[in-house]
Amino acid sequence: NVSACIGLKGSEIIPLEWDIFSSAEEDYDSENRKLMHQMDEIAIRSKCKGTFVMDRGFDRFVIIRHLQESAINFIIRMTENRHYRPLKSPSSNGIKPTPERM
Repeated sequence: NVSACIGLKGSEIIPLEWDIFSSAEEDYDSENRKLMHQMDEIAIRSKCKGTFVMDRGFDRFVIIRHLQESAINFIIRMTENRHYRPLKSPSSNGIKPTPERM
């Protein structure tokens, strides 16, 4: 798999993350964990500024839950049969999100 991310600085496009990974790697755990780690790295470096824009390959409960719990802004193109309700913000009401089935 190839992951790439770019950002804008004024009118300049800057690379934020580039990674090529394979499930055959020794330290490979799961695609979801790899992708979430990359999102976390970008969020840390950008101080959570901006919005992640992703295609349907990221339309997974585990990814969406991670983004919400990390307070990362995102847009994901979802499959047409997805029924999505945002979690309430844990910081606004003290309720911790309940994990959904993966």
